[in-house]
Amino acid sequence: MKVFGQTTLAIARVLITRAVVATGALSLICCSGDPVIKRPHIVLIVVDTLRADHLGAYGYGHPTSPNIDRLARQGVVFTRARATSSWTKPSAASLFTSRRPSEHEAVSFVQQLRADLPTLAELLRDSGYRTMGISGNFVHMNPTTGLSR
Repeated sequence: MKVFGQTTLAIARVLITRAVVATGALSLICCSGDPVIKRPHIVLIVVDTLRADHLGAYGYGHPTSPNIDRLARQGVVFTRARATSSWTKPSAASLFTSRRPSEHEAVSFVQQLRADLPTLAELLRDSGYRTMGISGNFVHMNPTTGLSR
């Protein structure tokens, strides 16, 4: 398990930018007729309203999250990640665009994500990935919010 002490929006933006650039470079290599490098699979799991202090990966003593704990042992765990907002829509929009709520403008029930801001899914799709989203939160993750792009 890799643990990072402090994660900020600026660091996340750099990581996403690097991932997109690397994905673009890999797609050029992979699609050039000589598939030397295989692109990694990317799975992003977002859970709304889950308390980190009730997950085994963060030290909780009860076996409440065996599958998440197993993924954490094999992947990356952030110990100081913070939400950009207190509610779902602006936080999800920030996660998907690497922008602050004041930049992406999805800050109320009636405001949509700015159409000119690409989402992580769109950038990955444009780099040759097949993307898919599954959500049980139809209130915020639907075509009218701009978050289902």
